[in-house]
Amino acid sequence: MQRMGVNYICIVGAVARPSAGRLIPDENVRHENAKTGGMSMKKTLAIVLALVMVLGVIACTPKSAQPTTTAPQTETKTEVKTEIVTITAPRVKNFASSKVEEETKQTTELKQQVVQEVARPATAQWSNIQTPEEFQALFFVLDKITFAVPLIDLGSINNIEKITPIFGKPEWFMGMMNVRDEKVQIVDFAKWAMPQIAVDPDSFQYVIELGNSKWGITCTGLIGTETLRRSQVQWRSSSGKRPWLAGIVKERMCALIHVTELVKLFKNGVNIDGN
Repeated sequence: MQRMGVNYICIVGAVARPSAGRLIPDENVRHENAKTGGMSMKKTLAIVLALVMVLGVIACTPKSAQPTTTAPQTETKTEVKTEIVTITAPRVKNFASSKVEEETKQTTELKQQVVQEVARPATAQWSNIQTPEEFQALFFVLDKITFAVPLIDLGSINNIEKITPIFGKPEWFMGMMNVRDEKVQIVDFAKWAMPQIAVDPDSFQYVIELGNSKWGITCTGLIGTETLRRSQVQWRSSSGKRPWLAGIVKERMCALIHVTELVKLFKNGVNIDGN
């Protein structure tokens, strides 16, 4: 403000000071000029004073006090809610596993029954098969159970063909099949030997003919032939409840079939349980 005051005095002085080179008029003219000049002087002083005051106010106003227009800022918050949904699948009973366990249990029980039959005491009405010290046997599979039969008691092995059913026969009797222009009676060996285990008849692949008896049994697969020594078989000394069982092949833990006694049971129309 002090600097602006000095400027004001200088301005006023410059306005009030008359020019040194101006001619001095007469008395009347000077009086009139003095009157008019005095009024002009007052107006000029008033305008200058107003300008000075405005400039002083503007200069003294701090920058921080000056209004600032700021665009409003809108803060947008986006909340993301994550919901975790746990879906618990219902427990499904594994029927396939249960079926396998049940079949395994039944197979184990069947093997135990066979072993018990081998240990029964001898009877006079039954005699076991006679074989050389070494003999060949055919091993075949019925579902998951292995059986063996001496080759000397076999007739032929044939693929399953059309079988003609016959009414009035046991459930395990499948019907008649032509083998080399002869009628052979076919037995569903699974239903006969293992009635407690369900085997799909469509899984049968071969018919094993038993000697010259015109009887044949079904199987799901062939393993092959093997030479056995008599010491490798635990021979039975009596028929027990299963006269068709000649003994147990020790290494394979499978039944060795007594063909002659098996055919007798077929002809009598009874199954492994005597029914």
